[in-house]
Amino acid sequence: SEDNRAAEAIDDIKRMIRQINPDVTVDICEITHNNFPVAVLECSDLITEIEYRLIVNFGVGPRDVYLPVATAVLTHPDAVSKALQFSDLDGSVQEIPIPRITGSLPDQIIVTLNAIIAQDDRIGIPELADQLDKSKSTVSRHIQELEKHDAIKAEMHGKAKTVQATFSGKLRAKMARS
Repeated sequence: SEDNRAAEAIDDIKRMIRQINPDVTVDICEITHNNFPVAVLECSDLITEIEYRLIVNFGVGPRDVYLPVATAVLTHPDAVSKALQFSDLDGSVQEIPIPRITGSLPDQIIVTLNAIIAQDDRIGIPELADQLDKSKSTVSRHIQELEKHDAIKAEMHGKAKTVQATFSGKLRAKMARS
């Protein structure tokens, strides 16, 4: 029956979590599973209302709520402390990055992001400004905006700042192209 399958799924989750860390508390919440928009909103409410460290596991649990949970996590990435992926193939658990892909970026900033992505390695602001035929101050403003959206990672090397695209940045650029 449906109740037995739900109980088995909950037991699987608890067992897997205890293998990772026996001190973790697992709270069970019922999510509407037959209405996607309602399920996403319920998951979103749970994620944003939690007052303790939230770890989301994407590898174990009922498939009926997988996409609503994933959608809610992508909507509120800063509310999640850690995301884990359990492999059915080898039994391993690994931490996975949660991309920050919400919010839009102006086209000029996407052009800067694409130029950064085109580099196989880090690029400095002066080189990027020359490549884009833009002023250093314009490129610096773009860099600040891209950093706010976790689209790039910037590092200081002495007085020089270099940047590199992040996983989130690469996804944002793909989204802008489609």
